[in-house]
Amino acid sequence: LTPEDTDANDSVWSPDGKSLAYRVNKGGEGDVRIRDLASGREVVVMRSDGLPGPVEWSPDGKSLICAQGTTGLRLWIAPVAGEGKPRLLLNETVLRQIRFSPDGRFFAYVSGVSGQNEVYLRRFPPTDERWQISQGGGVEPYWRRDGKEFFYITPDRTMTSVPIRIPPVAPAVEIGKPQPLFAAPTTSGRLTRSTYVVTRDGGRFLFSVPVDRSRPTITLIQNAVPRD
Repeated sequence: LTPEDTDANDSVWSPDGKSLAYRVNKGGEGDVRIRDLASGREVVVMRSDGLPGPVEWSPDGKSLICAQGTTGLRLWIAPVAGEGKPRLLLNETVLRQIRFSPDGRFFAYVSGVSGQNEVYLRRFPPTDERWQISQGGGVEPYWRRDGKEFFYITPDRTMTSVPIRIPPVAPAVEIGKPQPLFAAPTTSGRLTRSTYVVTRDGGRFLFSVPVDRSRPTITLIQNAVPRD
């Protein structure tokens, strides 16, 4: 999908699946590009010596959230069309984990502003309002498709569910009590990406689990062509 001579990583699909955002590394510097898969046209939306990388698209596909920083990550919002400069989304140190609500009016993110990583909720575009979703620590936020349930993982790797209600007009956000679901079969790792996805109804979870290379494995190769 990207040119062969490009050192590219951190790719994120656009909501319509027609474009791909990714980071290009250039020896300590980098830029974020968006590639139209049909035409091959690329647009550079952010360039920095802090190795910026794409994190999440807004649901309407008009904005790309990028993380940038060498000593602490900050979230930036970049216009997808490449017109206009990126602007700071949040002036606080965060993890590379952000999730928009299905309707695009709110976003959840992870910050250590309290002294430990917690999941917070803000409006989009941001205001001074902020709601804390997790209790006692949390990472890897994820919304159920209908926006009525929220998931995150606690420091002891427990998958947790929180009922949430965001009225279409009223300003209040109602956040319920966190409920533990099950032990997540993953480790925290570098906390740069989420280790799971959830089905639309919130009933099933798919995890990215590291391979235990100490266990013996069997590799099956089918339809192999014998050599002389």
